[in-house]
Amino acid sequence: MVTLKFVDGNEEKFTKFVDRVLKFCKTSHVKSFRLHISSYGVSQSSILNWIDNTVRLNVRELDVCVIQSELPLSLFTCKTLTDLRLEPSECDLKGWEFPSKIYLPCLKTLDIFLCDNPLAIQGCCPVLESLSLDVSCYVEQDFILNIPTLKRLNLLCISIYDDDNRKIILRLPKLEYLFVDGELCSLFEMEDVSSLCRYTLCGRDSARFDLVSTRLCPAQARRHDIPPLCAPEFDTRSTERREPVPGDTSP
Repeated sequence: MVTLKFVDGNEEKFTKFVDRVLKFCKTSHVKSFRLHISSYGVSQSSILNWIDNTVRLNVRELDVCVIQSELPLSLFTCKTLTDLRLEPSECDLKGWEFPSKIYLPCLKTLDIFLCDNPLAIQGCCPVLESLSLDVSCYVEQDFILNIPTLKRLNLLCISIYDDDNRKIILRLPKLEYLFVDGELCSLFEMEDVSSLCRYTLCGRDSARFDLVSTRLCPAQARRHDIPPLCAPEFDTRSTERREPVPGDTSP
């Protein structure tokens, strides 16, 4: 299967080149499509058409890093997509917006940065196993993530508050790996940690952030022999579960 990678250069030549490649692409399946654009010189309509054409070519892996535009609706109902990465370019601070209708039946890996409504994916990706996303603590309600199939989760927490009573609630019974970074000002709750093998918690330096206070419910941690997920101020900690070995009496 074909792999297509496009990184912008001269805007006019770049647009014509991508147009021609997709126009004369004879394959019915694209293994991977990478589109990285940092320039305003490439039109939004071109970006939308390129992604839509790639979806029509039954793309499996899609990596998009652009100055954000409205994404084609066909992307969010693509039946062949297994890996999706959406990232704004460095000069763009707008957030992605998921449409109301999403169904990605084969999607296993989703990496999305600066998303305004990340919870929209719940119930729409029945085989999702790996997820990376930003969690904003600016909103007033709790952030509740409920994805029964998820095994790997990377969260970047964003907040302006020194102290926050809102919660990040994870209902992920198959979760094996958890990585949390950013302004860790919300309480974490996990209702089932029986599959958790490893977690990593990173707090950034005090010149940028005032408080790191993130923890797993102690009662749940004791029940599954996992230390409470607790980070003292600006600490970085990685903990790995160790399965008991017969005859081993070490702590």
